[in-house]
Amino acid sequence: LNNPNQPLPANLQSQLNAVSNRQSIQQIAQSYNQFVQENRANAGATESMQSMANREAQQKFINGIGNAATSERILLAAYSPNQLEEVMTDFWYNHFNVYRNKTAHSRIFFQDYEKNAIRPYALGKFKDLLTATAHHPAMLSYLDNWLSSTPRQMTRDGKTTTVGGINENYAREIMELHTLGVNGGYSQADVTALARILSGWSYTLENIAAGKQFTYKRAAHDSTAKTWLGQNFPAGQQQEEGERALDILARSPATAKHVATELAIYFVSDNPPASLVSKLQSTFLQSNGDIKQVLKVLFNST
Repeated sequence: LNNPNQPLPANLQSQLNAVSNRQSIQQIAQSYNQFVQENRANAGATESMQSMANREAQQKFINGIGNAATSERILLAAYSPNQLEEVMTDFWYNHFNVYRNKTAHSRIFFQDYEKNAIRPYALGKFKDLLTATAHHPAMLSYLDNWLSSTPRQMTRDGKTTTVGGINENYAREIMELHTLGVNGGYSQADVTALARILSGWSYTLENIAAGKQFTYKRAAHDSTAKTWLGQNFPAGQQQEEGERALDILARSPATAKHVATELAIYFVSDNPPASLVSKLQSTFLQSNGDIKQVLKVLFNST
């Protein structure tokens, strides 16, 4: 914990280079968009060798990303000299889990999610982990927040319909699993309020391809007044109220207890001593969620 990471051995780096997908998420989105555009161009047309070949190439491209990610994780877990980083990357990936096979989007974002939203912060500050995962397309896609929007009326051909709607999946999961814990003192009304606070947090493939990973959709955001976890959020706020909510969650004593309990279970036993959990919780709060400091207390406990 006190030493910098060791460089990867040359033979391991060579193996990683052989199996890795070296494309950035921007390049992946560009390639995927090309497949989508070609599929649209063939839509409605008689089945052709060209359209079949394009779909097969698209599937091969998607599968290749997943296979590369799996191979990388196995190689690093087995042979990296930085074993604590690997253990904590795995721990946090499970904590902030996304199911990569849910949709095509989940599958193409999966590799970047671990590489850039989890791994860089695995031994850093919890708030940075929470923020990185909350803004990443893999999480926004997996828990459907990219589709969450305040309902609005649209009129077409003389007919008025309601489009959009608030999706509570991510709001529930971020409190129940990522931060406060199932007994963290929140209500269903808090779930609904947080879903409204996070409405408009999204992404588009076009923006990712252009280098903008996170998209805030102002028109989709519910900017009315809200009360969440006893805190007032005045009307008229935009993305900043979501950032404020993340900060509240990261600093909560309930989050500290939840994370402390999970770490103690992971490293010590299924029923860790309450005194140890309390000590880890205090360290988490005093250090502003410094994961290294919490682990030092954990590893030096008797």
